[in-house]
Amino acid sequence: MTKARRLGVSTPVLYAVDPLLHSLTFEYVEGPSVKDVFLEFGLHGIVEERLDDIAMQIGDSIGKLHDGGLIHGDLTTSNMLLRIGTNQLVSYFICYSRGKEILVFSVCLLDCYHIPASQPELSSLRS
Repeated sequence: MTKARRLGVSTPVLYAVDPLLHSLTFEYVEGPSVKDVFLEFGLHGIVEERLDDIAMQIGDSIGKLHDGGLIHGDLTTSNMLLRIGTNQLVSYFICYSRGKEILVFSVCLLDCYHIPASQPELSSLRS
């Protein structure tokens, strides 16, 4: 997350790491998740201007990560908040270098489409 912040991606501040309790303490970000905002659109209709703003912020953030050689790792609307007051997108994520993206995507496809272990050239990607 530190590298992501240096790349200009808004992330919560990491305050503490406790290796004994295996815990991280982050800044509390007040605001709705992007998922909740989208669900509201489903209930009350889409606000085009707000949707466009959120989409631009997501694209801008992901672009900055990828340009910096990082991958989000868990790109879902549940991991993105809109900070109250500024409407700024703040993203919680697991970040790793770009080289692992294909492996993670391949494993996801294998699991989703139930590729049998009898195909060692594909099933070996799981290990």
